[in-house]
Amino acid sequence: MKNIIIKIILITVISIVCIYPFNTNALDNYMTNTTGENSLYSAYNYVIDNYDVELIVNENNTFDLTEKITVYYNVPKHGILRNIPLANTIKRLDGTTTRNRALISNLSVNDEYVSSRNNGNYVIKIGSNNNTFTGKKNYVIKYTYNIGEDPLDGVDELYYNLIGSEWDTVIKNIF
Repeated sequence: MKNIIIKIILITVISIVCIYPFNTNALDNYMTNTTGENSLYSAYNYVIDNYDVELIVNENNTFDLTEKITVYYNVPKHGILRNIPLANTIKRLDGTTTRNRALISNLSVNDEYVSSRNNGNYVIKIGSNNNTFTGKKNYVIKYTYNIGEDPLDGVDELYYNLIGSEWDTVIKNIF
């Protein structure tokens, strides 16, 4: 009886595969296109396909960060605004808090940019007011994030929210 059930299941699976052939074009399209290039997302002005952050923790309370952001623009856009918070409040499990004020240095960007400070953020405007583009665009942002003096004796701690608690704090606007 057990062998008959197994044979029926195999015959059913083989029949389904033969009757409903696998759509390899759909798979090829899915595997070669990024999310932004997929027609399912064409109604959006842009899609952030990838956000990769590399963080190196240094002994002097600084972090060296490299952010790689891939954006797919469905309509003409100038670029992005990257907001980096300059003040952070850390709540520990024991109930104590620390407030850090950070400094940004060693900034490099793989595209035209200007930087400024606004509402407690370090703002990097990447792109040009004079040029727009569509399609896939890769951004690489490198900087050192300095949190200042270590308030704790005898221990080290690390808290760094890589992406931010709200998307608007990370990539404020596509302009």
